[in-house]
Amino acid sequence: MGVDLRSRSPRRGKSEPRYHLFRPGYATEFEVSASKDRDTWTSLGIFRDQKGGRVEIRPEGALHARFLRIRAFKPDGPGQPGGQMSIAEVEVYEE
Repeated sequence: MGVDLRSRSPRRGKSEPRYHLFRPGYATEFEVSASKDRDTWTSLGIFRDQKGGRVEIRPEGALHARFLRIRAFKPDGPGQPGGQMSIAEVEVYEE
């Protein structure tokens, strides 16, 4: 999933991007990245062994980005927990 941050008005007061997953569709392993230009991406973290629910991401230092990307890696086969990822909400804050 990709989000163009210029297409939305950022909320003020907080600086960390956040997103929320809900059950039963959740990825157990995924990566969140940010980019200024969609060519060069900075990973904000790979999250493993997730159980669904709320996940908060707090980048170290200032983050200047226009685009946010969320890529799911697992589950990637039968008999694994989780399911096709569904994202209920993405929140990005600007100070």
